[in-house]
This record gives sequence, structure tokens and C-alpha cells, in this order.
Amino acid sequence: MMRLAGLLILASLAFGCSVITPPPLMPRHMGAAADPVGAVSATAIGGVAGGPWVNGSAGGEGRVMVQATPRLAVGAGIGGGSDVERRDAAGPHDLVAGRVFGRYGLDARGHFALDFGLGAGGMDNGLRYTTADLGFLASHTFAQRLTIYGGPTVALSMPVQAGDPVEDNNELRAQRTTFAYGLTAGVGVKVIPNLVFSLELLMLDARTQRDEAFIMSGTAGLRVTFGG
Repeated sequence: MMRLAGLLILASLAFGCSVITPPPLMPRHMGAAADPVGAVSATAIGGVAGGPWVNGSAGGEGRVMVQATPRLAVGAGIGGGSDVERRDAAGPHDLVAGRVFGRYGLDARGHFALDFGLGAGGMDNGLRYTTADLGFLASHTFAQRLTIYGGPTVALSMPVQAGDPVEDNNELRAQRTTFAYGLTAGVGVKVIPNLVFSLELLMLDARTQRDEAFIMSGTAGLRVTFGG
């Protein structure tokens, strides 16, 4: 059986019947609408992931974002993940990754935005890699309390230092450049004026020239905003 090592949107690992390089830290847990200029937000995210031919995994991320202009927000996040289903099998099992990112509003009413990022990560088999991602985000807020959001995203993960080969049916194979595309959908609820709790689902197809994996993740986030 092939083994997958994948960073699922939240920094979760997934292992199964494909050999890929992990996608970037991709949970959104925010809508398209801008915060007040100068506002700083901190978000904590955790969740689980899995899929056909993919073992269960869990992970988390912490991030900080600042609204730099009326339309542009920038931030950074760091996270990690671990295989929770087959720790007794051959690795890799764990990873740590980081990402700098931005969100650019496309309309004055805050219904549409682009989000983008650059990142890097490493796995416990010695793999080191970089990532790039781009997405489109649409959202709508009801009664200034409930926000629904979602949209497509694409990403590229590129090894810069090879790790120990991954065993596949008694064959040792290297993790290769991986292209991923998917769709996110989420809902956020304003608990108190500056605190939002959100739930998000992401479906991702990741593939190399040889392998393909379909992954789903569910994450929860808590976002607090200061100033602005």
C-alpha cells in the first residue's frame, strides 16, 4: 500500500494510498469583509481530516492578521499535525509548517475577496518544502451576527530537500511536487462583539504525476479582534 503524507488545510497529516507533498496551511475561518483599518485579529484553529485511502489525522494552527488598508489584510500562521490512526506503521507521521498570507477585498460591500499565501514546512522524515496558494472567497453576513463563506482554492507544494523515501508495496518512493485544488465552506457566529466562533469544511484533491488523493477536513476556529 502506498503512504500519503499530506498537510490538510489545518496542518493535519493524512496517510493512505498516495505519496504526496503536504498542501499549505489552508483553513480560512474568515469572510471576505474587511476589519477596520488597523485592527489585529488572533485565530486558533483545530480539526481532523481523512478520506478514501487516507488515515485519520489531527492538527492545529495559530495565526495573527492585521487589516493594513481598507481592502488589504496580511498575516502569518504556524501549525502542526500528526497521524492519529496508524502510529505503529512506517512514517512519516508528524509535520510543522508556517505561512504568510493576505486577503484583498474586491468590492466595497465586502462580499468578495482574493486570498493568497506563501509557506514552508518540514516533516519528521527530513522532507523540507515550500508552498504557494491562491483562492477566491465569497461571504454574506446576516443580522451582523451570522456569516456564511466559501470558495475555491488552488495550491502548489514543492520539495526543496528530499526526506527519507516513503515505502509503497516494498518500493521506496520520494515525495514529489504536488498540485491541489478544492473548495471550502464555513459558517461563523459572533459570540460577543469581538469574538467569532466558526466551523469549516474543506474538500481537497491533491495529485502528482503518479498519485492522487481526495481529502476532507473539518475544523473549528475561534477568532478575536482588537482595535481598529
